[in-house]
Amino acid sequence: MIKAILFDIDGVLIDSRLANEKFYRGLIRHAGYPDPPETLFADSFHRSAWDNIARMTGETDEAKIRRVWEMLGQVTYPFNLVKVPQGAQNVVKLLTKNGYLLGLVTNRVRLGVKHFFRIFGHQHDFDAIVTFEDVRRPKPDPEPVLLALTQLGIKPQEAVYIGDSASDMEAARTAGVYFIAFNNPGLSCKLNVNNFTKLPGMIKNLL
Repeated sequence: MIKAILFDIDGVLIDSRLANEKFYRGLIRHAGYPDPPETLFADSFHRSAWDNIARMTGETDEAKIRRVWEMLGQVTYPFNLVKVPQGAQNVVKLLTKNGYLLGLVTNRVRLGVKHFFRIFGHQHDFDAIVTFEDVRRPKPDPEPVLLALTQLGIKPQEAVYIGDSASDMEAARTAGVYFIAFNNPGLSCKLNVNNFTKLPGMIKNLL
């Protein structure tokens, strides 16, 4: 029986592609580096801030990456460019009303999750939140998913993770939870949905 539903943030609960690109361009320039090439932004919203900083600055030295990391709060996040998929907020509310425990499992840092709630709201509906800073090994490692399960007091077979990337799918698989791909038919998994209104029924069918 499914008792808990875990969500990725970027690409699922919000469409942050344009916002993240503008934010990282501003951050990298603020840190004194040249503008990153366009090719680095294609999958940037699936990566952690640390990974993006390393790739976009070309740095491998941890101290230099950390210097830029510590500037994350100095650059204004373009909230106006973030879009919330139709039905997402209503479905979150419905799932809570139906008695499910909800969690967030994301490679965002805590500041990024704070930004998310400023846009999405419903912070009180989420019973567990796991960020990049809460684990030693981020997705695709199963550690973030397993930590969320521990916070919720739920067994792997009682949970489903909804994500949009290969790293989400791998984290779910190795953690032993069900996985539903959101808006990414390219992922080779059994369950794929492109509309939030279909999620409650799909989850119910996992019982």
